[in-house]
Amino acid sequence: MIKYIEENESAGTINMKIVGVGNAGSNIISRIYGKIDGVKFVIFNTDVNSLKYAKADYKIQIGEKTTQGRGTGSDPEKGKFAASEDKDKITEVLKNTNIIFFVVGLGGGTGTGSSPVIAKSARDSGAIVISIVTTPFEFEGEKKTNIARDGLQALEANVDTLIHIPNQKLYEIVENNISMADAFGRIDERVLNIITALSDLIYKPKLLEIDFADICSVVENAGKGIVGLGYGTGEGRIENAARDTINDPLIEQVDIMEAKNILISITGSEDLSLKEFGEAMSIIQKRISSSSKKLGVTIDPTLKNEVKITLLATGIDSRQKETQKKHAPEKKKEEGELPLTSPIEQDQDIDIPPALRKRQSGI
Repeated sequence: MIKYIEENESAGTINMKIVGVGNAGSNIISRIYGKIDGVKFVIFNTDVNSLKYAKADYKIQIGEKTTQGRGTGSDPEKGKFAASEDKDKITEVLKNTNIIFFVVGLGGGTGTGSSPVIAKSARDSGAIVISIVTTPFEFEGEKKTNIARDGLQALEANVDTLIHIPNQKLYEIVENNISMADAFGRIDERVLNIITALSDLIYKPKLLEIDFADICSVVENAGKGIVGLGYGTGEGRIENAARDTINDPLIEQVDIMEAKNILISITGSEDLSLKEFGEAMSIIQKRISSSSKKLGVTIDPTLKNEVKITLLATGIDSRQKETQKKHAPEKKKEEGELPLTSPIEQDQDIDIPPALRKRQSGI
């Protein structure tokens, strides 16, 4: 079932993958598949039947011996061992990748148990890993909520930036008559918009220049992150988009005030003016105190009198990881124990931006 990937490693190429893990991650990937240019979509799952109907460029079964292709039965331990069983396969699929968007729903077995193992393999292979995570609705039960809470902590320790989208928060703000399909569509749209905003800054021409190293300085080893999304059209579009971004109902306002690093992506139609850009930044800067801001402006000819703003804030709750911790030797672990940190060797080639250097010597 595995398809090995031969990447073009030409100089200057930034390779990006969007990776879904478990049934929830697989479902989100399937629904946004093909909507982002220039990236590869990958799914890891223990459930063969789910993989059969999923949509992705690469669909990878893990843990065949552990689960016999039947899933984990909501057991995170089985999920962890399933990923550990196929570490070599996972590393092969994720090699030669600079940045990975890691999409997973926590609370079940495969997503919760295997995602930290897969994320660590990705980082050890040299990728920057940004995880976009959903957690259960309260009506799904206390057991699932507790599994998700523990999984959230384990995953955050193994990714660069973790963006948490609580399903319960969405439940509290949607209209009373919204259908289940439309509600999950809101989650898909949010995941899609987050990834698109950052991929546009990497791949598309920009008016205000920002490069991959700038993006990495915001997301690498950054811990908890949050994202605000805003949209405006017609008269007052930029003000509406900026205010929507900082007042996004899925953002905790206390969190955004504590952020150490801010990345702001503005995508507008061809008539986006300099004055509008300045107005948006003025509105945002009045709310956010962080002095570390990276700004990117992209023009999208398909937009008509429209503007979209994405704000990524990282380093929240004073959890931002110290860079020097990356270079500490890894403590020896007992067999089967989930590693929570990744070993990093000091890079020798100072001509390569730090974010692009391999995180582990010999890979």
